[in-house]
Amino acid sequence: MQMRVIPDPRLNLICITIISFAIFMSFFSKASAQDMPDAHNVISSQSSDRVLQITGISPQGEELEPDAAKQIVVYFNKQVIGIADDVKDAPIQITPSIACKWQWLNGNAIVCDTIEMKPATQYRIVIPAKAKFGNELLEEEYRHGFTTKAPRIFGYFLEWMEPTSPSVILGFDQAVVEESIAPHLYFVDQSGKEYGVKIARYNE
Repeated sequence: MQMRVIPDPRLNLICITIISFAIFMSFFSKASAQDMPDAHNVISSQSSDRVLQITGISPQGEELEPDAAKQIVVYFNKQVIGIADDVKDAPIQITPSIACKWQWLNGNAIVCDTIEMKPATQYRIVIPAKAKFGNELLEEEYRHGFTTKAPRIFGYFLEWMEPTSPSVILGFDQAVVEESIAPHLYFVDQSGKEYGVKIARYNE
């Protein structure tokens, strides 16, 4: 007795399909490995190719307590220098000028440590375009401003030196300068007429 083995066409089809798919996947894997760049290199390249920009400056706002505003921090959009690098100065203009001890924070922020913040003062910060930080040049000029807290009157006492000569003692919540407050102090009568005052310290 002889037996003939007749291959089932479906088996051949399945076999061919599987082999073809395996060959395709093998080819795709090799091509992908060769053509696809390393993810780490892509991220590093994108990070290093970004132009240098400032993302923010602190402090910001108004009525800041002078004692609390003892640092000015400039934040960048990328790593500028090594973490351990020192800095002696920075191309940052602060008006009115203050003495700063500059240092880098994590390589992507530069800090001005100071003890010279004055009350009731409007500070302006300008960082010009092309300012150099490390080996990087700033793409665009950046401006920023903030204001420290103005003095407030927390109490007063009225006495009459003569029937037409009142004397008012004012108490402020911080030290004030006579030249700064003099233009803002005067008496006003019922008709709206203003009368100038003579300023003297309480112990004078």
